Amino acid sequence: MKWVALFLVPLLFTMLALACEEEEEKAGFATPTPSPTGEALTPTVSQPSPTPESTTTPAASRITYVGTDLDVWIMNADGSGLEKLFDINADPGTDTIDDLEWSPDGTRLAITKLPEDRYAPEGVLFIIGAAGETLVEMPGVEFLTWSPRADMFAVRRPTTAEGNSAIVILDLEGNAVVEPLSGVGLAWSADQQRVTFFEPAGGVGLCGKLRGLLASLQTGDVRPIDPDEEPIDCGHPAIFSPINPSLLAYGDRLIDVDTGEARPLPGQAVHWSKDGQLLETCDGGHVVVYDVDRAASVLEFDTTSAPEGPCWTALRSWTGWSPDSRLLGVLELNWKDPDAPDDVIHIRDVATGEDKTVSVSTAGARSLQFSPDGSYLLLESSPAIWLVDSEGKSLTQIEGSAATWLPLP
Repeated sequence: MKWVALFLVPLLFTMLALACEEEEEKAGFATPTPSPTGEALTPTVSQPSPTPESTTTPAASRITYVGTDLDVWIMNADGSGLEKLFDINADPGTDTIDDLEWSPDGTRLAITKLPEDRYAPEGVLFIIGAAGETLVEMPGVEFLTWSPRADMFAVRRPTTAEGNSAIVILDLEGNAVVEPLSGVGLAWSADQQRVTFFEPAGGVGLCGKLRGLLASLQTGDVRPIDPDEEPIDCGHPAIFSPINPSLLAYGDRLIDVDTGEARPLPGQAVHWSKDGQLLETCDGGHVVVYDVDRAASVLEFDTTSAPEGPCWTALRSWTGWSPDSRLLGVLELNWKDPDAPDDVIHIRDVATGEDKTVSVSTAGARSLQFSPDGSYLLLESSPAIWLVDSEGKSLTQIEGSAATWLPLP
């Protein structure tokens, strides 16, 4: 599941997910404002530890996830067709499985097996085919992101004793194609000619001080995105337009990386819509959906899901666009009040402003994602996965983690 995606910094997501799971430590977040409680639904399906079934007619959207046995499973969105995709030989007592990530064409799945102490030096990356066959097995790295054309992928070598971290871009056979980049995180331009990443600059805070860098994969040149900026906690969001390879949303600006022209945004960039026309931005708990061509706001609302600190780091995981760029899913979290109503999933129609809501009891919720056919949303809430149909009328709970959608052909 899980911008995007190639968006952006696995380090930030990890820290936020850990923070969210400690639900009893809700102090320190912004005081929530009232929001619709939504319609309370009882899950219609409770999926226990997986039991394989066969199916000959897969649904339009399929879910891949890590079961309670730490193996990788796949099933149709309606709960049918459950089958084991990959036996990762993990030990539930000592291992953990990082987020699963399908290539954009749906032909390969990246899986990272980590020690329970995820900061230990050894992880193992598996790249498997759609039928579950192992294509690449690579120790000592963690997966970062696929390239837009799905012919390359990026990994991170763990932090060394000197405090450095290397990003390596590989071809589909696991061979390095460019010189390693020193930093964390990675985002691709639509034409795969450039990437952004972050250079750690010390400091303390949620993520530490980070500086945004831009690299040309053709020439190997690396330069600051903004030569005049000072490193800040968590850095600025840096995400390329999915359709315009020279247009970069960086912090609260749109930058043409070819000409250097910049124009302001109404807040920090969070997610591009799938068609590249709209950009979700945030300023604290205020969200503005910005029409890039018209340079105008098309939807605004407030959310309690932005903690103190950079709002984009939280909303990156708790909001997501439908594939037709018409709907924005938003998970509204109740941080402080133990007697507050359940969290609420908002399904907002950008054109009409209509807001459908569903109440859901979650803990450490994250990774809100629409299905490729737009029929469902899923989110993770340790130790469960929740499925909601896009009309807000059904709710399904699955035992597992690290859920993601299989892209449609």
